[in-house]
Amino acid sequence: MADLPRPAAALAQRWPGRRVTVTRSERLSPGLRRIGLEGGPLAGRRLNPGDCLKLLVDGRAVRDYTVETHDPAAGRAELIVHLHPTGGPGADWAGRAAAGDPAVVFGRPERRAIRATAPTWLLLGDATAIGALRALAATATPATRVLGAVETRPEDRDAVRALLPGLEPLTAEARPGAAVHDWLQDLTPVEGPVSAVLIGESRALQTWRSALTGRHGLHRRDCTTTPYWTAGRAAVAAR
Repeated sequence: MADLPRPAAALAQRWPGRRVTVTRSERLSPGLRRIGLEGGPLAGRRLNPGDCLKLLVDGRAVRDYTVETHDPAAGRAELIVHLHPTGGPGADWAGRAAAGDPAVVFGRPERRAIRATAPTWLLLGDATAIGALRALAATATPATRVLGAVETRPEDRDAVRALLPGLEPLTAEARPGAAVHDWLQDLTPVEGPVSAVLIGESRALQTWRSALTGRHGLHRRDCTTTPYWTAGRAAVAAR
C-alpha cells in the first residue's frame, strides 16, 4: 500500500481507537519474525485465513500483514513477517518491534479469505505466504491430506519446516516461482479431488497454475490464486 498523505498519517497516529500494543516479538529465523498484537481494533469479527491487517509502520508507511492466528474475544492477533533482505519500512518495523511498543491499525481489515474444501490440499507459496498458509493449514481436519512446497531463503528452511509440517521448504532461486515450478514437474500427479492454494509473486502463480492444469489435470476452478507482490514493483503487501 502506498504511503499516506501527511495529514492522514498524523490523524491515524493520534486516534486512540486504532491503537494496539505489541505483545511479543519472536525471531523464528534470520528472515522470519512472529509479532503478537493486542487491542480494541482486533476485537469483534473473526479474521479468517488470508485476511489482512493494515498497520502504520513508520510515519506514513502502511503495510498489509496476513494474520496467522486471531482471538477476537481477547482482541489478539499474531503475524508471521517476512523480513525482506533489502529492508524497507515493513521489514524495519518488524525487526525492531518489541513487547510493549505501540502500533496503529489503519482502516478495516482486508477480507481475502482463502478456503480449501477438497479431501486433498496442495499449498504453494513463497516466504510472504507463510502466515496465510499456516492459518489455512490449522483449519484442516485429521482426514485432510495436506502437501505442498514453499520457496524461502536457505537460512529459513528449518523454520518453515517446523511451521508447515507436510510442506517442503525449497531454496528460492533468482526467478520467483522457479523452485516451486520445478517441484511441480517432479511431483507425481495427485489423485482425487484437490484444492490448490497458490500465494506469492503474481507471475509465478500463473506458471504454477499452468503446471497444475496441464501436467496435473486440475481445473482452473480447483486453483485459488492470491498474488501478494509483483517482481519489479512495490510489494502488494509486506506479509
